[in-house]
Amino acid sequence: MLLGCAAGAPFLPKLAELAKGNIPFAVGTMVLLMVVTIAYVPIVLPLLLPGVTVNPAQIAQSLVVLMLLPLAIALVVKARYEVVAARVKPWLDWLSNISLILLIGLITAANYDKVLQVLGTRGILAGFLFIVFGFGVGWLLGGTSTDIRRVLALGTAQRNIAAALVVASQSFSDPKVVVMVIVVAIIGLVTIIPAARALGKQDFDRFS
Repeated sequence: MLLGCAAGAPFLPKLAELAKGNIPFAVGTMVLLMVVTIAYVPIVLPLLLPGVTVNPAQIAQSLVVLMLLPLAIALVVKARYEVVAARVKPWLDWLSNISLILLIGLITAANYDKVLQVLGTRGILAGFLFIVFGFGVGWLLGGTSTDIRRVLALGTAQRNIAAALVVASQSFSDPKVVVMVIVVAIIGLVTIIPAARALGKQDFDRFS
C-alpha cells in the first residue's frame, strides 16, 4: 500500500528516453506525480493503514532538493542559453547513463544483506508481481498513442522510492517495511530498465 501510494518515479524521463517514449510528457508526468504525492500520501495512507502518520514536509524536502530544484534550473538554462544547453546535453546524457549504472550497483551492494532476509518469504515474487501489475495497468490505460503509453506504463511500474523510504522509516516500527521498500527498488531497477530498452526496440503501433 505504501509503494502503491508513492507515485512519481524520479528517473522516468530517462526510462522514457530508453523506451523511445514522449520525453516532454514524461517530464511533465514526473513533476505532476511528485507534487501530488506530497499532498496525497499524508491524506490517503492513514486511511488505508490506521495508526500511520506521515510528515509531508519530510517528503517534500527530498523531492524538492533532489528533483524539482535541479529540473527548474535546467529549464531556465535551456530557455535562456539554448546553445549552451544543446552543447552540454550529450555530456549530461553520458553522465546520467553512468550514474544509473552506478546507482544499480551501489544500491544492490549496499543492501545485499537485506535482500537475503527476504529470500524464502516470497517477498521478491510479490515485489516482481507488483511491478508487472503496475506496468500492465499503465500500458492498458495509456490510450492509443504508443509513445504516451510507454511513458505511463513505465511511470506506473516505477514507484517513488525516496518518498516511500521517508514514510517507512518514520511511521513504521517494523524494520521489514524498509527492507521490503528497498527490495522492490532493486527489483524495479533490474527489471524496468531492461523493459524500457525492449520497448525502445519494438514497434507496437500495429497492436494499437
